[in-house]
Amino acid sequence: MPSNWLYIDTNFPSFTQKESVNDKVETMQDYLFMLVEQLRYTLHNLDLSNMNKTATDEFVKQITDPIYGEIKDAEGNITQVALVAEGLAARIGDAEGNITQLQATAQGLSASISNLNGSVTNLTADVNGIRATVSTKIDATQAQSIFDQSATGFTLGATSGENGTIFKLNYNGVQVASTGSIDLCVDAVNIYGTLTAGALRGGSVSLLAGDTPVGSMDLAYTGTGQVGVGLTATYGGMKMHAAGNIFLESELGPFALIGKDDASDYPVVSLGGGYLVLSGNYTFGASPPSHAPYGTVFFIEE
Repeated sequence: MPSNWLYIDTNFPSFTQKESVNDKVETMQDYLFMLVEQLRYTLHNLDLSNMNKTATDEFVKQITDPIYGEIKDAEGNITQVALVAEGLAARIGDAEGNITQLQATAQGLSASISNLNGSVTNLTADVNGIRATVSTKIDATQAQSIFDQSATGFTLGATSGENGTIFKLNYNGVQVASTGSIDLCVDAVNIYGTLTAGALRGGSVSLLAGDTPVGSMDLAYTGTGQVGVGLTATYGGMKMHAAGNIFLESELGPFALIGKDDASDYPVVSLGGGYLVLSGNYTFGASPPSHAPYGTVFFIEE
């Protein structure tokens, strides 16, 4: 402990050159100890009652005024920061024209990244959700992609000129709108509901009753030398029902009608545009066949 607290009011300790090194060190330690204790006392008891009012006002003004800062170097890099009551803004750029801007307010956050080629990435986040856009030019055409997420769902989109695809996943369903094609590279697609489409294309459509295959619509050979459409019932038979006429027609000429005759309005089974040909075991000579199957149509010579 120092032997005299009055040292705090004097200048740096002086020596007569007669003191020993240990005495000098002890004197210096006492002086430093008193300086530290006096500083602690001053800081613990510092308030507006013992501060200069002008200095106090200036100090308060400095910590409440907006803060603006700028740092740059010889290479063209520059960083600018602004801190105001409404929020925080920052801008960082370089000599190549790359710019990153950040802004934070009570309403949310936003960021923007751009370059001299016109490529821009924007990101915003607020209480309504998150939105991100990326835009640039593809083959001299302005293109962009978007991601928009809110509590009700999210939207993905990619557009370029008049072309584009939009995918929306909402709490009440999914919507896909595209000016091009959509490729599903999966082993299977399971739809537990109704499929509505303007057109279906493919090599086969299978019909299931639960887990039991009962039939299909496939590509089939039809005797014309070309591939056609085949309807197959593998279980339970086949039924064709229509609210009006059932009309079967071939581009080669023949047609068959099950429905009502246009002239008489009678129910008819009509064949036109060709001959009814019976061949094989159901073609007979001058005598009626024996043991003919019930309902067989046959012809005999007169």
